[in-house]
Amino acid sequence: MIASAQPLHRRNATPTTASKTAVAAHRGLLSAAEVAEIRAFAATQTRPEQIQSRSHDDTRIVTYLSYERAFRRRLPEIYAKLRGVALAKHVAEGGDASQRFELRVAEHHVVTPGGGLFDPQHVDAGSLVTVDVMLDADFEGGAFRTLEDGAAVSHADVFRDPGDVVVFLSLKRHHVDRVTAGARRVLVLEFWDGPERGCPHRCERPRGACDVAVHDAVLAGAGDFGAAFFDALDPALVRDAMAALERDE
Repeated sequence: MIASAQPLHRRNATPTTASKTAVAAHRGLLSAAEVAEIRAFAATQTRPEQIQSRSHDDTRIVTYLSYERAFRRRLPEIYAKLRGVALAKHVAEGGDASQRFELRVAEHHVVTPGGGLFDPQHVDAGSLVTVDVMLDADFEGGAFRTLEDGAAVSHADVFRDPGDVVVFLSLKRHHVDRVTAGARRVLVLEFWDGPERGCPHRCERPRGACDVAVHDAVLAGAGDFGAAFFDALDPALVRDAMAALERDE
């Protein structure tokens, strides 16, 4: 593990400063039973709107497990454990433990031979902390790497077996080597200071209702609009609005 520099407050974070922070490795944080739960849950998430190919040849398929907030609702204990290590990392790097720290997206990645995440400058822009969970060891290649002083450092020694978890600041540059055999299955969670999202995508709006979710609901028909609209709202804003109404009465 790369040694961390001085704690980094989130408001000052940039890819350059985030690169000076460590990747926190948690070997075997999740049990075999918990990994099996995640994989079984992911297998049930088959609605077309929550599945996306991120490569021209379908070698990298992403399923949005946070759609309708299903990941947290269906796997609350696993969610709490993973949020706990993410929040600990956030605080260790100077973040405020009392600020909003919610799930932006939960993604299930399946990468097959030829696929990977090749851009060494890639960051999870807009998020605070990212958590990766290894779900399968039956693959070759596909090492997770971060840029450390300009060098691409592999974390394959601590992030290889099912249940292994790595946690890092989302603005830290990272990438994944090409998978050469088998299927690399990883759960990716991103936490931010916006509301918990239930959109079938990686939401880009940290305040208010998700424009994409509401727009898609309108196109789908009025029957889906109400549920999608309220699921897309920012609960904190709703609470503030209700409190203001009560004060005005």
